[in-house]
Amino acid sequence: MLCRDCEDLFGVNESEFAREVFHPFAARLLLSANYGSWLRKFSASVCWRILESRPVDDPSGSLSGRWSQELASCRETWRLYLTGKRPDVGAHHLHLMPWNGVEDATDARLHAIGMSVNFTDDAAFVCAKLGPILLAGLIADPVPGLWRGTRINAEGKLKRCDRVVPDYFHAIVLRRATSWG
Repeated sequence: MLCRDCEDLFGVNESEFAREVFHPFAARLLLSANYGSWLRKFSASVCWRILESRPVDDPSGSLSGRWSQELASCRETWRLYLTGKRPDVGAHHLHLMPWNGVEDATDARLHAIGMSVNFTDDAAFVCAKLGPILLAGLIADPVPGLWRGTRINAEGKLKRCDRVVPDYFHAIVLRRATSWG
């Protein structure tokens, strides 16, 4: 899917994510962590690869057809950002949050990997479940201000705080949880 140079470039960000976020978080040791551009680059690379490789979960094609322009814009925006031809992700924000699972989740389900491209009547997003962490990449969101405490900026600090996600995201992720793991 990627050339060797891109694999090497993405690999640096993946290693930083694993060392600074994933392993400490999976071991329940992460209380807070400073991050640089590597976190947004890593998150964009995961979400972009999902868009490029996953079939869209829309059997009738009606919703993905409705969002085709936004899908194309998102793919191109993330691609340009990842290749250094764009300084940011524009309106296609990236979010990171802990995965607390569902009440009856087994340990295996909590640590499972899952990926999906999701559509509602009003929004479209990519979701990547990486064990105890959820990444969300917004393809289109009518009210991006509904997200609180989850957005990945160019640099910042991951910390324990109150997080708020839109109802549509929460409902889809909980529904998907039954197939992850």
